[in-house]
Amino acid sequence: MADEKKVPKDFSALYDFGLRTQRGLAPERRTAGDVRMSAAVADLNVEYDEATQLPVRVTRRTSASRLAASTAATPDDAAREFIQEHGDLWNLSDEDKSSVQVKSVSTRGLPTVRLIQQVDGKDVFNSEMRVALNSANGVVSVTGQLFAGATAAPLGSAREAAVG
Repeated sequence: MADEKKVPKDFSALYDFGLRTQRGLAPERRTAGDVRMSAAVADLNVEYDEATQLPVRVTRRTSASRLAASTAATPDDAAREFIQEHGDLWNLSDEDKSSVQVKSVSTRGLPTVRLIQQVDGKDVFNSEMRVALNSANGVVSVTGQLFAGATAAPLGSAREAAVG
């Protein structure tokens, strides 16, 4: 027991890059979605969270024009469409994308959709996201982050304990 590593009382695996890398959850400095979207959208600006290394803000540097066009009739459908088409910004699997739920929609001023990731009916900590849209439901900016692998936590783990 003397040679076991001590874990600080305020330890959070979310911020432990080594642990996240070991589990295959830590992305490269730029995600594949960032690289792909940068090639398609002029002056794209993707800001990353220092701890999680995930995008937390996606905008355009020099203009307020849209990041992505939409065929959706409503803001919430447009936000879901953006997550489906650009989930690779956060390295999301199809199952991870389906865990993203609309929590609220504001149509006052700039339409804004608030999303959160949920697994087994429980909110994923720190997964809140806001999507701002123009009047044609084109995505103008995205803030917040989503987590790859949230739906794939092995049963018998903390996920099972929290659900059970």
